[in-house]
Amino acid sequence: MKQTHRRWLQVLAAACAMAAIGQALAADRAAEEQAIRRADAQWSAATQSADLDAAMRIYAEDAVFLAPGQATIVGRQGIRDWFARQMATPGYSVTFAPDHIVVSASLDMAYETGRYRVLWTAPDGTAMAGAGKHLVAWGKRDGAWKVVAESISPDGPAEPASR
Repeated sequence: MKQTHRRWLQVLAAACAMAAIGQALAADRAAEEQAIRRADAQWSAATQSADLDAAMRIYAEDAVFLAPGQATIVGRQGIRDWFARQMATPGYSVTFAPDHIVVSASLDMAYETGRYRVLWTAPDGTAMAGAGKHLVAWGKRDGAWKVVAESISPDGPAEPASR
């Protein structure tokens, strides 16, 4: 009987330890998710204000960018060139925000899904708007979250904006 009681206490102690570890991991994941949300907010603000340098700081040097109808862009410089062309468009402004972020158990990778809205002025002077969704993969690099891959997908054709 004493052996059974001891075994039961060992199982109970192990279960309590696992529960405590699970709670700590959940707290760590929540903290990392908030860090990504803060990075997202800074990134969106930088793109909205056309601050190309600030917007590019969020990308890993070897990041990959998938834009509709275009070849895969590999590397921060290529992504910078793509955004520079967009930002040179009259009236260009883009905002985005994550809807859902999942942080890995190892706390060094995450992905997010979200929405974006882009505005610009067409050559004929018409204010245009487009909206869509994005998928972003994040990686922890030197202690900071960096975008390692991004894909954007429009919901449909752009339409005249009601700014």
